[in-house]
Amino acid sequence: MSRFVGELRNAIGDGRFITGWSLLASVPLSLLLMAPIAPGGDLTRAIGATSATWACFAAWLVLVAFGERGSRSRSARSVIVIAGVVTSAALRPALQDAWAHAFGLTTLPGWQLPLRSATNVVVWAVTLGAIAVVQHMLRSLRVTNARLRVVATAMEGSRDRAQAYEADARSAVRTAAAQLRNAVDTLPASAGAAELKALAVRFQAGSRRLQAQGADRAGTVPTAEQVGAAPPPHPHRVPFRIPPVGVVSGLYIACLLPYALRSASPAALLGGLTAVALGGLLLDTVPRRRTAIEHGSSSRLFLGLAPVIGVGLSLLAAVQGTAPALAALSAVAYVGCAVGAGLCTGALHSLRREQRRLSGAITTAQRATHEGTRDTRAGLRRTAELLHRDGQGACLLVGLSDPAPTAGDIAELRERLRSVIERMPSTFAAESDRPAPDPEAALIGLADLWRHVIDLRFELTDDARAALRSSPRTADEVYDVAAEGLLNAVKHSTERRAEILVDVAATGAGPRLRVRVTSFGPALGAQLRPGSHVRSLGARLLAQHDGAVLEAAFPIRREAAVVSPDHPG
Repeated sequence: MSRFVGELRNAIGDGRFITGWSLLASVPLSLLLMAPIAPGGDLTRAIGATSATWACFAAWLVLVAFGERGSRSRSARSVIVIAGVVTSAALRPALQDAWAHAFGLTTLPGWQLPLRSATNVVVWAVTLGAIAVVQHMLRSLRVTNARLRVVATAMEGSRDRAQAYEADARSAVRTAAAQLRNAVDTLPASAGAAELKALAVRFQAGSRRLQAQGADRAGTVPTAEQVGAAPPPHPHRVPFRIPPVGVVSGLYIACLLPYALRSASPAALLGGLTAVALGGLLLDTVPRRRTAIEHGSSSRLFLGLAPVIGVGLSLLAAVQGTAPALAALSAVAYVGCAVGAGLCTGALHSLRREQRRLSGAITTAQRATHEGTRDTRAGLRRTAELLHRDGQGACLLVGLSDPAPTAGDIAELRERLRSVIERMPSTFAAESDRPAPDPEAALIGLADLWRHVIDLRFELTDDARAALRSSPRTADEVYDVAAEGLLNAVKHSTERRAEILVDVAATGAGPRLRVRVTSFGPALGAQLRPGSHVRSLGARLLAQHDGAVLEAAFPIRREAAVVSPDHPG
């Protein structure tokens, strides 16, 4: 319930409470349920009076829509929406009577006018509020999914570019090996100091080229122009899903109970509520039976039962003395509530399923993106160091040892250099003796990636930078918390703004490496799952008045702590 109230508050203040769907829904509601004309009037005139009433009411709603969209203050928009809807609904019965007089129709007794106004306020507030909440939830899910789709596309592109980068690096190693092998094979047996120096320069140049390629970050992080996300495929059928238990009955009662309280006897009212409760129980339980779910017939059963229950309610109303035309409205209202609730639930479920898919894809890709080209760069650096240390060094050593090397010295040098060249592919692909990854570059790359979809501020202090470099494992954990915090900020925050702070904080258990990801705006529904990876790392999600903070602190030295790290130092 608290979530629904929060969504309603956001829908009222976001400037799009009244939409085209609101006006569209007002047509059948005005012409059928909200058209009380005294009995005995001409049907054509009644339709004309009701249509004129709807046109005036719709025009007023359009004015409310323009007013809320033109206001820059959230509180002002809320006042415009609430006052506009309540006023238009309360005055609608008087407007209906005025048009009835204009069309020569008899109106209902004047003593019913206050009750009719109250009925209109309740029904229109419930109807327009429900439509606005659903629309707001749909818009929020679409915006969030669009942001996640951009990030997922960028990550997929990063993996593709990393694979292409690795292929280019392997090709560069093979090319350098072929060129150096040719230079070694063509070295004359009578080579002197000049030829040996020239060969050393060749090895040095090859080493520098591989070093430069290993240090180049171009192409691994996409630019804003490179990132593009195709919209999701249009569904082949209209998404429909059985709404939550009690929703259909609640909507039906909200629409018709005000009339029943005004016109029905206590016995008829009790009988009608009992019938609605029994019908709702039938509609909520039968389609959810295990056999129906296993055979995939839940939606068909739901859509088949709704008209049956609606017709039953109409028959009950007719038996209680309601005019046949008015009694038939019970069936129309019940089927409309059922179908509308199912379509809205289906649309929301479809978008939430897409969000879960995108979130899962991003979470899975975070680690792969973090690894990125780290291994390829390490291989290039190792290979460059091999050429510099063993290749160029061997050439210079022979040249310095003897200004006039013998043919035997040259032959021995050739064998040594050929051995170095043969080791280049294995050195590039070696799994051991790799330099530690650069944690600062990994976090910067993560921030660069998410800056395409949100306004992101990233701060890494000098103390934190040193702590990250001293512990690769802790650096990976900090990266995981930062990545999870950014994902939550995009999914749950209402503002496209976040901050990452990585610093060293003093605690009672000693200095701790702390990572904080702050998102701004009400973070509706934000919480860590019980099985969340970052929860296992000790991360906490803290709610604030203007957003949420995902925070984790890691020991810089892993001694056993006798004081809680939450205790200030």
